[in-house]
Formats: sequence, C-alpha cells, structure tokens
Amino acid sequence: NVALGKAKIVIDSITENSPLPVRAVKLLARYTVGENAEGIVQEIMAMTEDMTGGQDATVQLMAATILSREGNVVDAMKCCHTGLSLELNAMMVNLLCMIDRPELAEKQAKMMQAVDDDSTVVQLACAWANVASGGKKIQDASYIYQELGDKYMWTPKLHNGLAVCFMLMGAYDDAERELLEAIGKDAKNAETLANLATCAAHLGKSSSRFINAIKALGVPSEAL
Repeated sequence: NVALGKAKIVIDSITENSPLPVRAVKLLARYTVGENAEGIVQEIMAMTEDMTGGQDATVQLMAATILSREGNVVDAMKCCHTGLSLELNAMMVNLLCMIDRPELAEKQAKMMQAVDDDSTVVQLACAWANVASGGKKIQDASYIYQELGDKYMWTPKLHNGLAVCFMLMGAYDDAERELLEAIGKDAKNAETLANLATCAAHLGKSSSRFINAIKALGVPSEAL
C-alpha cells in the first residue's frame, strides 16, 4: 500500500499494539507523507537496536529504506549487512548503485541469483546492477523489465525501469511511450514525472509542467 501511494491507509490501520515489524512499516508510511523526518529516523533506529528488531528483516528493510532516502547510505548499508532476506540483499544492490559501485552491485546480485534465480526480487536487483554497469548490460536490463511486465503486470515502477534503459540507449521516443503508460497508471508518481522531465528535455520539449507537478505533490522527493 505504501508503494501504491496509499500510505494513509497504512497509517490509520496500524496501532501501537501492532507487532514491531508492522509498526516499522507504519514509520515508512509516515515518512512518505512528509511527517517529521528527524523524529521518524530516531524511532526506526531505536527499533533496529531493539533485540527483536535487530534480527527482523522487515524492521531492517524499513530502516534501510528511510535512511537511504535521507541520504544516510552508510547506516542504511549497516541494516542490509544482516542479509536476513532477499529484499535486504536487493536493497544493498540499490545502495551500491547509489554510491557508484556497479562492480559490487553486480557481485551482490550474482550471489542472490545463486540463492533463487527465479525470484522477482532477484531479477529486479540484476536489472539495477546491469543499468549501473552500463554498456551492453543496459540491454539485458531492458529485457528483464520487459519480461517481468509481460509475465506479471505492468506497474509504474516497471515502466520507469524500462524507460530509463531506453533513455540510456538514446531511444527517447520509446522512453516517452513507457513513461506515458506509467503516468496513466499513477498521475502523482514523482519518479515518473522526473523521468518525463528528463525525457522532454532530450526531445526538445518543455519540462516545466512535470517539475511543477513534482513540487505540487508537497512531499519529500529525491526526484527534484
């Protein structure tokens, strides 16, 4: 629900009596809607230091997600080092891409493939690593996004992933097509709007309306 932009539903449905991992998800939801970031970071860090939270994959993943959005990659990586789940390993791949270490991201993705090559999470991690590595591997990443979209269901995230591949390969018309599909599914997706702004600039079109749309969302966004 948080990823689908329904954070308020999550916030309203989770109480202080809910299990620790569920309360950690609520913190991410609160962060997503723009609540006090500093206070939320303190709360999630306290959860990770708790005996139970320190060994819970969901708590560690929520912490890594919040910390990465705050730009605290080092502490986010510490949460991922537990390797308690494929999702945490995938987050590590994402973080390694963020700090421009594609060779390490690729190594991490290959380790995940050895565990479960058919997992959707593993496939996505491989796509991220391929995009970060660049060159011919961008084409490989595009195949992964295409396969996942055709096999399951096309989501804004998958359209954006494929659009980024197209942009990196210089196919901006194809990228724009994917992004228009994405915006049709979620008109308030900041990632889609940011990519549309980038794509528009390369196609010689105005990007101001997309940038203004991101600002109008009124929530913290690395898209800007």
